[in-house]
Amino acid sequence: MRIALTWNHPSYRDAEINEPIERVLSTNIMMSMATVHMRDDDVPESWINSMYFAYTEDLIFYILTYPTAEHVHNLMHNPSVALAIASQQPPDKHKVGLQIGGTCVPVPDDELAVATKVYAERFPWLRDFVRSAEDWQTTSLVSRLYKVTPRRIKVFSERQIGTEMWLELHV
Repeated sequence: MRIALTWNHPSYRDAEINEPIERVLSTNIMMSMATVHMRDDDVPESWINSMYFAYTEDLIFYILTYPTAEHVHNLMHNPSVALAIASQQPPDKHKVGLQIGGTCVPVPDDELAVATKVYAERFPWLRDFVRSAEDWQTTSLVSRLYKVTPRRIKVFSERQIGTEMWLELHV
């Protein structure tokens, strides 16, 4: 999927920023997502999990996960998330990856048709269970779609940005 966002960065052209974002997203299907909850003793505790993801050209991410999973329980109390998506290149190659901070919520009913379409385009097996927004009411699939809306993105791309450097972008 083509990423053609406008960043208005003072040092890099939009294409120089969008290319590594597009490359990371198009060549990876899994990401890590961290969530946080408060323990009974009021101490924050983090949790991380790996999951498959789909995305839109304007960098909205969709994940499919069990509503009873620990990370979903955390999200119901605190929707803040951190995502990490990185290229699996050998260390002698140019490093490229994304770190994303944002929020994650259940996909609202009025966005379910779009979310289902985006996720099924990347993972066609979903169509065996769900073909429309209405199918979510009757499917045997327990997992549900969640929407991640980024607030900021760190882009690592040694080829475009430089060795051990990154760009921090606000969405």
